[in-house]
Amino acid sequence: MRKKLGLTQAQVAAAAGVSQPLVARIENGSVDPRLSTYGAILEALNRAERKTATIREVMTTPVSSVRAADSVGAAIRMMRSHGISQLPVLDKSVPVGSLSDQIVVHAMSESVDAQALAKRSVGEIMGPPFPVVDAAASANQAYHMLEDQPALLVMERGKIIGIVSKADLLSLVR
Repeated sequence: MRKKLGLTQAQVAAAAGVSQPLVARIENGSVDPRLSTYGAILEALNRAERKTATIREVMTTPVSSVRAADSVGAAIRMMRSHGISQLPVLDKSVPVGSLSDQIVVHAMSESVDAQALAKRSVGEIMGPPFPVVDAAASANQAYHMLEDQPALLVMERGKIIGIVSKADLLSLVR
């Protein structure tokens, strides 16, 4: 169970209040632990199994962003160069909108001239701002929020510190 959870013997020992050499001896069968020691180790493993990742553990940082006044062409180039499919639109570090590949493709379907679209401002086609989530929130909360959103902005003490996309959450699947 320890290995399945990706924990070291030292981590399990610290969580259970026992020594790492004791955990090693229990695992290799050279010692038969007291029931209380076995219970402490089992409880530590169960706690680790229930623990879910936090938003801080899966977020991407730093956050690439654009301003509403930037051109759509510049935003697309930024998305391509960073290998991302969405950008928050910020005004002095405050979220005012969002730009995603879906929004750009929709705008392209309405425009007959791709070059003219590239010259338009992001503010002309942007969508609503991404939802904001606290860095200490669990990744489980993000699963539900991202069902209908391309990304979440991560805030701490009023500042944007990261972004979480669906791809970030997929990193939890091993």
